[in-house]
Amino acid sequence: MNIRNDSFAGILAAHLAAYPLMRPEDAYKLAYQSEFGCGHMVSDEASSLLRLERELPGAPAAGAAPEPIGGGLCRVYLGALQSMRLCPATLNRLFVLTARRARGGRDGLLEKLGAVRAAAACGAAGFSAAELDAYLARQRENGFPAAGHSEQYRAAYRPAYRVVERGFCHFLPVFALTDQLLERRPGPIVLAIDGNCCAGKTSLAALLQRVYGCNALHMDDFFLRPAQRTPERMRVPGANVDHERFLAEVGAHLRTGEPFSFQRYDCGTQRLCPPVRITPTRLTVVEGSYSMHPSLRRLYDAAVFLAADPQTQRARLRARESAAMLERFLGEWIPLEQAYFDAYGVRESCTLTLDTSCFA
Repeated sequence: MNIRNDSFAGILAAHLAAYPLMRPEDAYKLAYQSEFGCGHMVSDEASSLLRLERELPGAPAAGAAPEPIGGGLCRVYLGALQSMRLCPATLNRLFVLTARRARGGRDGLLEKLGAVRAAAACGAAGFSAAELDAYLARQRENGFPAAGHSEQYRAAYRPAYRVVERGFCHFLPVFALTDQLLERRPGPIVLAIDGNCCAGKTSLAALLQRVYGCNALHMDDFFLRPAQRTPERMRVPGANVDHERFLAEVGAHLRTGEPFSFQRYDCGTQRLCPPVRITPTRLTVVEGSYSMHPSLRRLYDAAVFLAADPQTQRARLRARESAAMLERFLGEWIPLEQAYFDAYGVRESCTLTLDTSCFA
């Protein structure tokens, strides 16, 4: 199934084709999860993890691709965890974070149930419109509660999954890489995120913070101060960031386990801000263009390159920047980044590459 397909009618059709033994309660569950998620299943994170770990041994093997259910949500099957190399605790964390987000309403549910009835009425479902109407009448009497899968569905397909936000699912390979680093290597772990402008580097760093509670440091805080922008320096690929200051103020402290301080550069005032104190975490993420400068690569345990094609870059820039800033990005900053990528083989040097052009 296409992870970008968010039309519930299309998603329903895909599920009916993939699971022809679906009964009214299974279609209702799909609509309910699409609208409300699974917040009703989470009392606390620890109990949720215990339930997942009990369920895991009996989960059938499954493909690694998340299964869209609409509403910006996907089902991630437990049987795919081993092939994805994703830690159960991480999937549980994604599930809990998804469940905590309030979403949906009765009107949205009724609209999706209308799509289910239309499918049943035209013979596209494995149940009749009359069967669906009888089931929905009972659900309506009870206030449209959450429901489980039918016995037929459970027997045929042995469903074992967690519902997770689509935005998390896009980056499952990054979460899996991070899990492997944390599991296999002792001590502090440092992960770099480099890549094209508007590819989602800062957004990914924020996701990793939510999931792992890690520090995220930004190369944007180390732009050159005006006096450093000499013609000679600006002719050197990748030298338009103060990697020397980053090494001295940050890099030297990443593996000591001790708190440290550094100064952010404010592009608005063109001055260094007061020192910021950093309390170390097991995982540290360094994100931004130029994070994989050759002088910095020795700092990292792994690196992710996020790619975006020129059309996607332009569209995302138009959505967030003024016309004047758009021209600066296109005419100045993006060419500087590309020269840096080409000069140092940045993309080829990264552990993992993800093209985010198709991400909604």
